[in-house]
Amino acid sequence: ALANLSRLKFFLNIQIITGRKIITTMNYMITFISFLSVIVVVVTMLLYTADGWRHKVGNNLGWTLPPKSSTYSTWASHRRFRINDILGDPENDHGVAASCKPSFSLALPRKVHSAVIQGS
Repeated sequence: ALANLSRLKFFLNIQIITGRKIITTMNYMITFISFLSVIVVVVTMLLYTADGWRHKVGNNLGWTLPPKSSTYSTWASHRRFRINDILGDPENDHGVAASCKPSFSLALPRKVHSAVIQGS
């Protein structure tokens, strides 16, 4: 009976040591997986913010005079715009000019504040 008791103690000690090794190994694995997850999230965020989306304005309608005045507002309301996004039509080149409201209302071509003329 004494031999069985010492074998049991030896077995229990091995289990405790092995259990600690398993727990330590699991802690290292959890730490590594957490670190790897953070790296993946950071890289994904950097890639996502660095590159903008190209939006084809008006879908198939393009840059034309729409049949309804709300066409472009409706088109834009279904999209989420971010920094570095490009608005345009890949098949055609377009220019954009900014002017103040009175100049625009009076259609004064020389009162343009800034202009961007660039191909798609």
